[in-house]
Amino acid sequence: MAKLLGIDVGSTTVKVAVLGEDGKTEYSSYVRHLSRVGECVRAELNKVRTLSDKFRACITGSAGLGIAERGKISFVQTLTRLAWTMTRSAGRAPPATADSWALTSHRGCLQK
Repeated sequence: MAKLLGIDVGSTTVKVAVLGEDGKTEYSSYVRHLSRVGECVRAELNKVRTLSDKFRACITGSAGLGIAERGKISFVQTLTRLAWTMTRSAGRAPPATADSWALTSHRGCLQK
């Protein structure tokens, strides 16, 4: 089964989270991209590719739509998904990368 990958590409940072089949966080990061968005996303993807050869992924964030379109990856509006996921996941503390964690936690948005 594929691991779940959430990527939040914002105006100043890239946040990434990977959840395993058991729903536990296997990787999370928070990196300032310093206006080198593509370079930063590629670097993070190179890090997570060592975890699995198969992912189900979603992208969010103010700078994420273009990347999602070019990569043919689902794009999800951050606040809507985060609010839904945090409500559904009450009692489970997210890592520092809350938006990308929220994406990976909502399995429905990752099925394409």
